[in-house]
Parts: sequence; structure tokens; C-alpha cells
Amino acid sequence: MNMFELRSKECIAAMRDTLRYLDEKREQLRKSSSNARRIIVDQIVQTKESILRINSEFQILLDEMMQPSSPLTS
Repeated sequence: MNMFELRSKECIAAMRDTLRYLDEKREQLRKSSSNARRIIVDQIVQTKESILRINSEFQILLDEMMQPSSPLTS
């Protein structure tokens, strides 16, 4: 498995896990009291930030792959 495949699989797995976690938090939010809601909302915000970081990492990976002198494409 080359470096691109490894990194892309890591990004895909991280995104899948993060989206599942976000789903769980949204479900908890629907069932929670007001005090717990604040905590869950903060966790949802952090999870959304994680999604943005993962997307950014994947975009960097794609950009690196598109560079002609990149060792990933060799």
C-alpha cells in the first residue's frame, strides 16, 4: 500500500468515526436536560471542528498528490 492509500484510508476512517460520534451527540442532545445540553452542544462544536480538520488534511493530501514532483505519485 503506498503512502497516498494509507493516508486516504486514515482520513476516511477518521471521518467515518467522527460523523458517527456527531450523530450520537445529536441523539443525546435530543434526550438531554438543559445542563447536559450545554456540554453536548460544546462537544458537537468540537466534533464539527474535527470534521473541518479532517477535510483539510484530505485536501492537503490531494494537493500533494497532484504535484508532479511529489513522491506520492512516483
